[in-house]
Amino acid sequence: MSGRSQQHVRRYMERVASRDMEEYPQWDLTVSLVSRSEYPQCDLTVSLVWRSGYPQCDLTVSLVWRSGYPQCDLTVSLVWRSEYPQCDLTVSLVWRSEYSQSDLTVSLMWRSEYPQCDLTVSLVWRTEYPQWDLTVSLVWRSEYPQWDLTVSLVWRSEYPLCDFTVNLVWRMDLTVSLVWRSEYPQCDLTVSLVWRSEYPQCDLTVSLVWRMDHTVSLVWRSEYPLCDLTVSLVWRSEYPLCDLTVSLVWRSEYPQCDLTVSLVWRSEYPQWDLTVSLVWRSEYPQWDLTRSLPKLPIPDLSDTLDKYLRCIQPIVTSAQYEATRHLVAEFGGPGGEGEYLQQKLQQYADTVENWVRVAVIDVRVAVIDVRVAVIDVRVAVIDVRVAVIDVRVAVIDVRVAVIVVRVAVIDVRVAVIDVRVAVIVVRVAVIDVRVAVIDVRVAVIDVRVAVIVVRVAVIDEGVAVIVVRVAVIGVRVVVIDVSRNSYSD
Repeated sequence: MSGRSQQHVRRYMERVASRDMEEYPQWDLTVSLVSRSEYPQCDLTVSLVWRSGYPQCDLTVSLVWRSGYPQCDLTVSLVWRSEYPQCDLTVSLVWRSEYSQSDLTVSLMWRSEYPQCDLTVSLVWRTEYPQWDLTVSLVWRSEYPQWDLTVSLVWRSEYPLCDFTVNLVWRMDLTVSLVWRSEYPQCDLTVSLVWRSEYPQCDLTVSLVWRMDHTVSLVWRSEYPLCDLTVSLVWRSEYPLCDLTVSLVWRSEYPQCDLTVSLVWRSEYPQWDLTVSLVWRSEYPQWDLTRSLPKLPIPDLSDTLDKYLRCIQPIVTSAQYEATRHLVAEFGGPGGEGEYLQQKLQQYADTVENWVRVAVIDVRVAVIDVRVAVIDVRVAVIDVRVAVIDVRVAVIDVRVAVIVVRVAVIDVRVAVIDVRVAVIVVRVAVIDVRVAVIDVRVAVIDVRVAVIVVRVAVIDEGVAVIVVRVAVIGVRVVVIDVSRNSYSD
């Protein structure tokens, strides 16, 4: 092995070892904001969880501030866990700025080996009335496929005195839960069926509660980094009738950051709650039980090299296989690079819980980087397509501009024609005026002719009168002549 290769391997081992050794102690910081359409309108929660190594001790400090009364809750909780089979001791103190001032909870949980039996005894003491609650819960789990049987008894120093719960979960997933209360209503029977598809997972939950409550919930999960979308509808036979919940959870890579946005709509007042929660973890969460499991063994170098030769033999030629076998023999021989790397790997495995985990995470990160690169390529293709669309839109804009110019020219020509038509209309109007003047003059002449006709008629009438008078005179003359002739005889 060359000096540069050895330095590279040493730096990689040191970096991997430092990354794994710094995973504990762990701390989580959660900031949550809840907005409600009722009063108080806003809750702000800041929670800090600190974890030591295994056996584990968790210290939680949580502060809740409300815009209404009471204004502030302070919670300090300490959890101590022993090795497996496990015993957890929890001591929690809650202080409220209202009355009552303080709640003290002491809980002890004991777990047996697998198949598992958990026994929990919890005592809650309050400075207000009722003063204390005692809970005894027993959970028994079978092997896989798994079913859980839970029997829980809660006794309170107030009325009602006692709640008795029997819960059976069969992991295909069917849940039957029976809760008996010494108060009214006395009994709740819940049957819940959960159907899950493959990964990325889609869960459909249909739940029926004997008190005439119906819940239909759909959860869709994408690949990692994980995004969960939950839509839940709860119908109740009592008032309020309906609750609709839409929740979106987005998780980043390691170290983990969870962003939750939840919207709850109710058919009663207040009508909606909006919750935004951000959780940041200093490491990727692990199960505490992995600490008690045996470590993953390191395979022997000769076995690994033999498997490598058997894998490549069907896909290479005889000459290539002989050359590769010679290089493998030189690599795995005494004093070779393989022996040195095997020793370094063994030294690294002695200092960590799982010597493969960091390499797997690096592979996943590389896969995510490849996916991100593919997404970048797709985004670049989309950008090119958008650019082509922009060019086409620009060409269309140019064509539209040309059409607009042509329409403007047509409008100008139409305007010139309109002007010419207006001139013709004016000339026609002038002619019409002149014709009107002529018509007036003709009318005047007609009037004058009518006057002349009237005058002629008057003259004719006068002449007729004269003629009549002459006729009368003639008649008189004839009468006179006749009279004269008669007298003469």
